[in-house]
Amino acid sequence: MQSNSLFRLLCRSTGRRLLYTSSHLGSRRTSKLARIERSRLLRENRSNPALEELARTKELVIPLDQVANEYRSSGQYFAHLKTVGIQFGIFRDVFGKPFHPKVFTTIRYGSRQVYQGNILKAVEVCHQPQVKLPAASNDDQLLTMIMTTPDGNLQDQTTELLHWMVTNVKGTSLLHGKEECPYLPPIPPQGSGFHRYVFAVYHHMEPLPSDVLPKSGSWLDRRTFSTAGFLSKHQGLVPSGFNMFQANWDDSVTKSYQFILKYPEPVYKVEQIPTAHQIKQDALRRKHHMFYKYLLL
Repeated sequence: MQSNSLFRLLCRSTGRRLLYTSSHLGSRRTSKLARIERSRLLRENRSNPALEELARTKELVIPLDQVANEYRSSGQYFAHLKTVGIQFGIFRDVFGKPFHPKVFTTIRYGSRQVYQGNILKAVEVCHQPQVKLPAASNDDQLLTMIMTTPDGNLQDQTTELLHWMVTNVKGTSLLHGKEECPYLPPIPPQGSGFHRYVFAVYHHMEPLPSDVLPKSGSWLDRRTFSTAGFLSKHQGLVPSGFNMFQANWDDSVTKSYQFILKYPEPVYKVEQIPTAHQIKQDALRRKHHMFYKYLLL
């Protein structure tokens, strides 16, 4: 967790304030007042003998849920998420241009939560996740959630592979929307490394039509997608936020190709180029083989 804000937490054991921060001391964004306040709270906590005793005896309890809520409400979460989008190339390869995220979306695969590019195993994300969308700013606002990967299109590497789309959601549950494209588990081919999987949330006032995706062609044709092109076509969609994770190949991907897609699984391998020493050894083995072959004649 990276944040320049200060978290004043209530210690459950002592009833005193406890400072929690992981800010960069040299960050230019840290204001002078925030640094002064941080130093004051650190001195206050260090001079507290009861707090020191609880920490030494491993009885100090920090309410992490409160830390997370303050982190998200402080605005630093969205600044960090934007930095993640830049560093992972999400704005460049998915949206086409950067924007400032404004909403937090909870995405869980069982006990594992999607969080700012964390790594999940492909076997852990085989089934449709539980998604809690942010509350709409007004009663007439609709939400659309789209899951894509810019790394997994086997047909056109300049486009994305669409994994899931639910449009015209009223409320915070996807059950109140229309599933235009059913959930497809991540299918990173063997040998292709880690793939990025992005959940994007858009808000709009007018409902999207039912023909936003092609209905004919192969599964790959129907799932070939461009977020930037989709936003250009539907001007009313406004990006509100996103979340992402990474995954690479495991045995579950093979099953997805066999039983869900019924498509031959691609496998990428690195071509081993022999070194000069290996070439010399192979030549010597062939020479010795021919020598002993003539001796046996």
